[in-house]
Amino acid sequence: MAILISMQSVLSTIADAIAIGIIYDRLSRAEARGATILFSKHAVVRPVGGLLAFQFRVAELQTHQLSEAHVRMVVVRHDVSEAGRPVRYFETHQIRVHSPDDELGGMLFLAVPHTVTHCMLPVATDRTNPRSPLLPTRAYLEAWR
Repeated sequence: MAILISMQSVLSTIADAIAIGIIYDRLSRAEARGATILFSKHAVVRPVGGLLAFQFRVAELQTHQLSEAHVRMVVVRHDVSEAGRPVRYFETHQIRVHSPDDELGGMLFLAVPHTVTHCMLPVATDRTNPRSPLLPTRAYLEAWR
């Protein structure tokens, strides 16, 4: 009788572990959740408040909203020397997101579509607002004249 109770206890523990693993796998599947977030096909550069702004839209398809959605933007570019030769390949730059403000965490409320904005500053105003890496460098413009 003791062996039967011990076997039942071991089997129920294994069954509980399998059930919890299946439920956790279903809830934490990031690929399926990431496919429900849509980005606009085309980004735009337009004047906003006297500056050029890079903008795109983001929205979510599911009715159950993400609890904390954050946005960050990274630019990958190739730098060109004054002679027109590539200097650095695949150099990454974090760029500042102005809407939603990345100083406040860049949080998105995806219940409605949201426009993400980066203001392209031609010169650095201070440490938190550097010159935009989306604007071409002087060496790049000289190389393509």
